Amino acid sequence: MAWLTRGDEVLASLERSRRRPDPQTGAAALLERPRLVVAPLFVALDVAWCRPTPSGEVEVCRLVHLGRLRPIVAGLGPPLVIVASGGAFERWRLAVGDRLTVHGD
Repeated sequence: MAWLTRGDEVLASLERSRRRPDPQTGAAALLERPRLVVAPLFVALDVAWCRPTPSGEVEVCRLVHLGRLRPIVAGLGPPLVIVASGGAFERWRLAVGDRLTVHGD
């Protein structure tokens, strides 16, 4: 399992996946070039489009909150998407322009 950090602050455990995160684990998921992200029936999701930087970090380009059963086409934005349970980005104080690092995996 990997960790998502911003500077010295650990934001969440992170799974590299082709699917959305499991809401039971509380982990976020890093998706590479997903075509579609859909919030499941009983869970809202936070979605961040990111692009890699030359320094090996990922820069947040766009943030979206998905209500339950709401789909969003992800393939039109930057190549990396971070998906977390609804409200996570607010708790993390995540903002466009933040630079995040993935450790481990």
